Amino acid sequence: MEKRETVTWRLKSLVVIYLFFIGFQLMGIYVNMSLSDAERLVNLLREKVSQTGTTLDTYLTIIKSNGINDLIMCIPFAGPVYGFMASFATGMAVKAVSIVQHVDPYQLYFSILLTPFAPLEFLGFSIGINASVVMAYSILKKIAKAEINHYLFQILLSIICLTLAALIETIFIEFYSLS
Repeated sequence: MEKRETVTWRLKSLVVIYLFFIGFQLMGIYVNMSLSDAERLVNLLREKVSQTGTTLDTYLTIIKSNGINDLIMCIPFAGPVYGFMASFATGMAVKAVSIVQHVDPYQLYFSILLTPFAPLEFLGFSIGINASVVMAYSILKKIAKAEINHYLFQILLSIICLTLAALIETIFIEFYSLS
């Protein structure tokens, strides 16, 4: 495949994965949830946020969580399954918050999408999943050795996106707490 075609193919696959990532979140929002289940999930979220303490603790907690999730998502074959399950769970968390706060879940979700950190975070995870998919394809085609540099670059790029998103998200958490 010509270099230009390869770049086009990679970008197209990234866009498709990004849309799937958002689609799985929307499916998570669509799930029926009782008030008691929603309250339980929101209390877990509040507990996690309250454990962080300082702004630096919050930032490091987000980086650690996103970093671990991203590295799992980068694993060829299994990573995308984990990534889309995590995306679905994120949608369920949005649904839980919307139930407890008496807000339309889709309105809440799209308001989150308008923040600067959410699209950047989704992009970071999508790059990680894309790296996994491309590497899995390369393994099946027996060209993984030639793909390793692109794979590692995509992992680095996804971590950079997630680190920046974590910084912005920390600022938002400091100003707009769940409490």
